[in-house]
Amino acid sequence: MVRRRGPLLAIAISCTIGLLAALLLWDSTSALRGVPGFILWVLAVPTSSLFGIPVMGGELRWILAVLSSLVLWFYVGHLAAQRSTRRVATSWLEWRREWTRLVIGIWAGSLLGLGLAATVLSVSL
Repeated sequence: MVRRRGPLLAIAISCTIGLLAALLLWDSTSALRGVPGFILWVLAVPTSSLFGIPVMGGELRWILAVLSSLVLWFYVGHLAAQRSTRRVATSWLEWRREWTRLVIGIWAGSLLGLGLAATVLSVSL
């Protein structure tokens, strides 16, 4: 059960975070909703910075960022499922533990990259 549904659960978690980000960013005119919405977007779609989002726009960039993030989350969920089912008796608790270990690195890298990009862009402007 964990091996079959682990990748789908990882995608579902990412989509939930993405929907929350979209709700915060929808009609947002203040930093109070914009900043948390954008941070949640970066957590849900960590490959967006690879495609130049938000500096450069374009529908194709957004589609590629979302699709590549879905592939990434599927792989992370699959890897967490494989690692958690090494033991004979396993549950979703073990999957969550393995998923959390993997996700912390992805999220830290995404936010660090975002921070570095903001620093470099603010200095060069």
